[in-house]
Amino acid sequence: MIDITVMTDQLGLDFEDAVKQLAEWDVEWLDLRSGIYGKGIDEVTDADVERAGVALEQQGLRVACLSSRLNSPWKDHDLWEEKDWEAELGHLDRLLELCKAFDADLLRVYAYRKPNPDVALDRPDLKEYLGPISRRLGEAAELAAAQNIHLVLENETFSLVGTCGELRQVLDAVNHDQLLACWDVANGWACGEQPYPDGYQKIEGQIGYVHVKGAVSRPGQPKVYGGVGLVGQDDLDYETILGTLARDGYEGKIALHPHHNLFAEEQKLRDEANPDLKVTWLTLLRMREILGALQ
Repeated sequence: MIDITVMTDQLGLDFEDAVKQLAEWDVEWLDLRSGIYGKGIDEVTDADVERAGVALEQQGLRVACLSSRLNSPWKDHDLWEEKDWEAELGHLDRLLELCKAFDADLLRVYAYRKPNPDVALDRPDLKEYLGPISRRLGEAAELAAAQNIHLVLENETFSLVGTCGELRQVLDAVNHDQLLACWDVANGWACGEQPYPDGYQKIEGQIGYVHVKGAVSRPGQPKVYGGVGLVGQDDLDYETILGTLARDGYEGKIALHPHHNLFAEEQKLRDEANPDLKVTWLTLLRMREILGALQ
């Protein structure tokens, strides 16, 4: 059975109000990324963790994943400098502590910034970077294994890993059961890869988490990515994608992060007092509709 989880920072509310809203929507699982008492999951204090834990317990919600910025593509890294990795190891230790504190068994990670990060279609020659990436992620996976936590590596447009093809190269190079794919369906398309069947087939059987947001094609170019859009009014075939995942035995979660802030101007919900909240609700309804039909 595929469960739905929602990123709390997508509701346009402060953390505790977001948690209450998710409980009202009968959402059981959530994803912690940013907006946790004004901090990202990478910066929260022990006091923040205790406070958040009380809020979650009061509303009966559980944490599916910590969406960290480990190996962030929004930060300069020197992949060949040992001190750089030592700093990330300290970061990882804290994140694994947080996973245990929140009883989350998934930790989202990245694979560093690519050259020319603002151009998603300009994909790097990954072979140049596979050595240090696989060594670092392999060590991270081993540390996570000791805590019974899975790392899920996201394909991100800014990152050295943006497509499912690139994801598979890294997963194969690391070859560790504790490292799985965090498949962002729209991001792969933004990097020039058709999400289905092309992208999916490259990571089939290796998926530990799925990120859901809408995406639209360019006018008159149905195969070409045009930007973020509203799920249900977009051009990603989530019915087929989720149906295939279910058929192939995927029993993980899909994380909703609709990113209204990235919608094209003409698609933004300007008449809504809180468009982020509305878009998240509409995305949740659509995913429930699709998953309900699969039962």
